[in-house]
Amino acid sequence: MRKFYLLLALSGWLPAATAQEPGPVPSGRFSPATVKNSTDNQPTIWWIFCKDTSLLRKQLIKIGPNPITRHDPRTGLTVLNASWRELLPLVRNGLIRYADQPRIPKEELTIITFDASANQLNTIHHLQPSLDGRNLVLSLKERRPDTADIDFRGRFLSTSLADAGTSTHATIMGTMAAGAGNSHITGKGAASGATISSASFINLLPEKEEDYQRYNISVQNHSYGTAIENYYGADALAYDASLIANPALVHVFSAGNEGLATAESGAYANIPGFANLTGSFKMAKNIITVGAIDSFYNIAPLSSRGPAYDGRLKPELMAYGQDGSSGSAAIVSGIALLLQQCFRLNRGNNDLPPASLVKAILINSADDLWNEGPDYASGYGNANAANAVLTMHNNRFFTGAVQNSETIIYDLNIGPGISRFKATLCWTDPPADPGDNKALLHDLDLQLKHTGSGAVVYPWVLSQAAHADSLSKPAHRSIDTINNTEQVSLNFPEPGQYQLIIKGSRVSGSQDFSIAWQADTADRFHWYAPAGSDPLRGGAAYVVRWASTFAESNGILEYSTDGDNWQMIAHVDLAKRCYRWAVPDINSLVRLRITVGSKIIQSDEFIVSSRITGFTGFNCTDSFLVGWNKSPGVPQYSLFTLGNDDQYLRSVISTTAGTHAVFKKDRQPSLLYAIAPVIGGKTGQKSFTFDYTTQGVGCYIKNFLAFLQETDRASITAELGSLYQVKQLVLEKLGSGSARSLQTIDFPSVNSYQWEDDQLLQGENNYRLRIELATGQFIYSEPEKILVVKDGNYLVWPNPVATNSGVWVHAKDFSEAVIGLYNAHGQLLKQQALVNFPQWLPVAGLKSGLYYVIIRKEGKTVGRSSVLVK
Repeated sequence: MRKFYLLLALSGWLPAATAQEPGPVPSGRFSPATVKNSTDNQPTIWWIFCKDTSLLRKQLIKIGPNPITRHDPRTGLTVLNASWRELLPLVRNGLIRYADQPRIPKEELTIITFDASANQLNTIHHLQPSLDGRNLVLSLKERRPDTADIDFRGRFLSTSLADAGTSTHATIMGTMAAGAGNSHITGKGAASGATISSASFINLLPEKEEDYQRYNISVQNHSYGTAIENYYGADALAYDASLIANPALVHVFSAGNEGLATAESGAYANIPGFANLTGSFKMAKNIITVGAIDSFYNIAPLSSRGPAYDGRLKPELMAYGQDGSSGSAAIVSGIALLLQQCFRLNRGNNDLPPASLVKAILINSADDLWNEGPDYASGYGNANAANAVLTMHNNRFFTGAVQNSETIIYDLNIGPGISRFKATLCWTDPPADPGDNKALLHDLDLQLKHTGSGAVVYPWVLSQAAHADSLSKPAHRSIDTINNTEQVSLNFPEPGQYQLIIKGSRVSGSQDFSIAWQADTADRFHWYAPAGSDPLRGGAAYVVRWASTFAESNGILEYSTDGDNWQMIAHVDLAKRCYRWAVPDINSLVRLRITVGSKIIQSDEFIVSSRITGFTGFNCTDSFLVGWNKSPGVPQYSLFTLGNDDQYLRSVISTTAGTHAVFKKDRQPSLLYAIAPVIGGKTGQKSFTFDYTTQGVGCYIKNFLAFLQETDRASITAELGSLYQVKQLVLEKLGSGSARSLQTIDFPSVNSYQWEDDQLLQGENNYRLRIELATGQFIYSEPEKILVVKDGNYLVWPNPVATNSGVWVHAKDFSEAVIGLYNAHGQLLKQQALVNFPQWLPVAGLKSGLYYVIIRKEGKTVGRSSVLVK
């Protein structure tokens, strides 16, 4: 009989006759999370596994109206609503074989930094700049990212799947996976050409099969988790089934940030630092789980560890994630998009590779981190985008299918001078039943055989014993019976003919599979970072990266700005594959070189430049000026803009020796600009992209302020955004309908000025800045006003005042007081507390005439005046 997997929700529609007092819970019928969080009477969502769908439907018809909100006839996935008390009888009578519930997801921390070179993304962007994930769709399963972010410009796909709320976390994940780099170099993700969409993680299950197909989603990123859960639940089943229905769909999950925690349930309970993945959905077999490393390939302490509940290897991969595994998953999702695009380009059509091939290539091309072979902390190693893309591009893979007891053989010739050969087998395994003790259904076995000698290399396996020392043991070679990923490797293989052998040890029907392979040449050194197109910032720290197969472990790292004179950086350990370099604060083209014994290997030439800061010089009615700081040693600059219809920054001025550019608004409507230095034809690191209209600069005038000093002097300051064509500055004092010049500066040479005025008047003193341009045009600031109380303690104005208006009250001493308005007979007509100065006192409703103002503080008169209302 065919098995069906149901996600049921029985709502309080079960009649009282079916409800029974809760007794012992049937063993193994409820997930651990469900038992822990169960209540008797509150309806909730249930995920149920049932063998006989037709019988359950009959039961539902007898009970009441059909509450099913989601049903997939291919897999039998259904969603219902019920209380624990209502569901328990259906579990006890065997109709429901397993019950699970959704949990509340949480983001796996916000990533503060991004280092694309840690996974060699910079290398592949340099070698194949057109490989950017275009015409592919990435789904972010969490809250919705900020769709107005300029790094997503023109590439966000709105769907009905999206969450109603937005989050910074989602925006960062989208940026790391597929950001365009419009905001800054740190905003460029792995696949900057991919389309980005959103799917809410309130629904922890995968989307419907037709939704993935309708929106052409080929990769879905899951940077979230729940609690530590060690069981194969209905959600794990659902994700494994999702890949059966959509064989090319790649699901990438963050491993979690509970690496220091201890599991409370499952076979590995109470073993600190192991089996602490966050969510039973991460127990799925066909997904990719990703842990976190820092910039120096150290495993992040908080990165969750395996094994899975049944001893399977988790996580499979690692990627950069300084503050959590969220970003690690996003990076791998981006690399998966690059592999899918590369596959399409190789074939010249829109076909997608099977997800098992993408997974096999990602795993096989990863760089080992700890002991040789996989481990429960770092999986198969750190994802290497460059190696992965080269594997796909060079067709170093096989795909096929195997039946039970069938053997498939692929012949290989391994030539001389190979330091390591590695091959990885992956297959998309059918979903297991929720609650099964072992998830693997189809068991394939991989071997590497040397044809001449008959020697056989078995896959790497790990101890599954539930002890910390056993789980910490290095991998050894044996037959693997629990994982649907197997890897063989051989160091310094003897040249000759080899066979990759795949056997269908336990298969129902036929099982598709994918194999990726890689052969590393001995005595080679390859620069990863910086690549030739990487712009470095002078005076900053940068992690230099390489790959080495030299037997020698020590090297001398140097740099040169002219190719002839070299300066020592450090003696480096080649096995560490990286070094933190304090980049000199220079503006120059630079090369690195490594000396290993008698061998010298130079890097590509790259640019080092100081930080460029863009600014708005003026923003007038018809024109604006964009400027930037001058850097010594930089002969030229490029100016970039991002228009409303642009997805990426484009050059608006290719090269200029100046430090500003003036545009007419009717010819250049774009608001966003960035500037980059240019040295020897190479473009340096761009400034942050800025909106020239939001920099607080008006038409030349950035600031014009006046305030009263304690010495009864006025201090007036002015700051200009630019001196472009400024002929004269004049500080004016306004009064009686005229303007009087206080200070005049011809051909100003600096942007900021300060003046003082000690000829202050009682009441208002108004100042204005006048700018005369070389064109004869005049630009005026808004007037700045200060209030002066010279006679007495208080100032009341204007005087006289219109009957429908009011007066302002100002004080030398800003302490609170009470003001009263009296007529000629001494009657109090208005009274008001004075708490803010200047303060408005309305006179509306008063007849024309003379009124008297008395101000009291703590019952004592401290001010008197009169006001004429007319």
